[in-house]
Amino acid sequence: MRVEIRGDLRKEGSNQLPHHWTIRVNDLVWIVSLGEKKEHLAAAEQLNGKTVVIAGKLVTTWPP
Repeated sequence: MRVEIRGDLRKEGSNQLPHHWTIRVNDLVWIVSLGEKKEHLAAAEQLNGKTVVIAGKLVTTWPP
């Protein structure tokens, strides 16, 4: 399923999932996979804490 989400992009981390990206929409938090492309990660670093629109594929499985 393709989705488009508008919310605040944040780089977060915890013991269970270190250094990951999230999109926050009110009280709802989505974990976002940006892949390994350097240009995507660099753009995310510049947009950290800002409102963004992300479009992509919705995956409902938890990574191992």
